[in-house]
Amino acid sequence: MAQAMLEGFGAKLRRYREERNLTLKELAENARVSIGILSQIERGLSSPSLKTVEKVRNALGLRIGDLFSDEKTPADDQSSLGAIVCRQEERPQLHIPNNNISKALLHRNVSRVFEMMIITLPPGSSTRNSCYPSEKGGMILKGEIEMTIGEETCTLHEGDSFLFDGNRTHNIANQTSMTAEVMWVVAKLPNEILY
Repeated sequence: MAQAMLEGFGAKLRRYREERNLTLKELAENARVSIGILSQIERGLSSPSLKTVEKVRNALGLRIGDLFSDEKTPADDQSSLGAIVCRQEERPQLHIPNNNISKALLHRNVSRVFEMMIITLPPGSSTRNSCYPSEKGGMILKGEIEMTIGEETCTLHEGDSFLFDGNRTHNIANQTSMTAEVMWVVAKLPNEILY
């Protein structure tokens, strides 16, 4: 990831932390992330893993859309659909630096329940293990991925789809020589539905 992008991501995290009147130490403790790593991320000296991004996002009470770049502006659309429709070229982007994975949010507005995105996995890349209260689903748009949920791994090909409990530890990997794209949907459900 370009240095400017790292610095922008770090500055955004710092802004959200300061808006919540949290010290670096308090956020590190809440997110269960090393204060040194968090400091390096905020200063643009280190690129966060997906797992670290998720921990910090949850500790700050942010939706995933809050972390996506806001460099693109919506099309000049005066209709009510302008706030609903997200054109391909307007998709907010998040790039995960240490493995070159990128996420393109499929909506501009922050959703209360659903987050929809396209995850692009270059050859040899993988996400870190993740697990939090949600339902997750999606479909392979391009290429092939290996999905691990708990102790089980399966290979998914273009057109295959999936749905699972996000409380189970999971990750995805692209073990091929071709870029893979996955439409990924996260539904954050109220605790009374999950338990």
